Amino acid sequence: MTRDAIVGGAIVDVLVVGAGPAGLSASIQLQRMGFKPLVLEKNRVGGLLRNARWVENFLGFPDGLAGKRLAALFERQARAQGVEVRKAVVTGVTREKNGFVVRAGRKRFRSRALVLATGTAPRPLGVPGEKALAGKKLFYSVEEMPALKRGQARGWTLAVIGSGDIAFDYALNLADQGIRVRLLLRGSKPKCIPRLRAAVGKHPRIAVYPHAVVRGLSSQGHKALLEVAVNGRRQSMSVDRVLAAVGRQPCLDFLPRAWQKRLRREGRALEGVGLCLAGDADANNFRHAGIAMGEGLRAAMFLGGFLSHASSD
Repeated sequence: MTRDAIVGGAIVDVLVVGAGPAGLSASIQLQRMGFKPLVLEKNRVGGLLRNARWVENFLGFPDGLAGKRLAALFERQARAQGVEVRKAVVTGVTREKNGFVVRAGRKRFRSRALVLATGTAPRPLGVPGEKALAGKKLFYSVEEMPALKRGQARGWTLAVIGSGDIAFDYALNLADQGIRVRLLLRGSKPKCIPRLRAAVGKHPRIAVYPHAVVRGLSSQGHKALLEVAVNGRRQSMSVDRVLAAVGRQPCLDFLPRAWQKRLRREGRALEGVGLCLAGDADANNFRHAGIAMGEGLRAAMFLGGFLSHASSD
């Protein structure tokens, strides 16, 4: 069995696309089983976990810890186990006789099996002006915002759009950094867990706007201007930046369309040929770091048997 993780003619045992909880869990288990996985990650190790303000429901940490801290521990463990992570943006996957070819720009990676732990992509707002502001004054995660990384956003006012757990967690994360937050809910009630709702209600720097429907976005000098209908009355809202959290969907757009359809219907549809989904990339999964890790473990164990069986044929 060839175990050379080299771009080109050699074949690696398993390519793991994504270095979040699912991808790291799968790669560590594969390494322990005697295989040589190669992990491809387009951003930073840890995935969306890095955005979490405080993780309170992960076993082993009774006092909780910041998402960034937990992600750093995951990365440390993967490195200690000898897992190799390369930065690469995957742009396509094709099937060949003995496995897969994964394209990342001009590079080609070949593997006998494949774990897609690619997580999710944000759902767009679908309003005029969104594309023009995206990546400049409109963002879809806390980690994307350059001003936060540089510590320049303290004293700013940000609009957070969304009513679920992620939106409320983002609002708390920002408010804790000295930012005033306007939390815009499309409906009358939040869809988040009670604990987040209570924390937001007590925070002095967060104002909640129910029945706030965003109709459009535009640029206003250094600021962003939102056209919002609040309780049916249209008004303009000027803020420094906008953070949208209105849902997410599995990130599988680099796959052939036929594969996407099959995997969205049934996450395990292609396991027979050595392709496993893990974590949030499977639309049928609940989204939680613990569940993602379990799915990564399951994928690794399944593929261990798959590869052993294939090598004996």
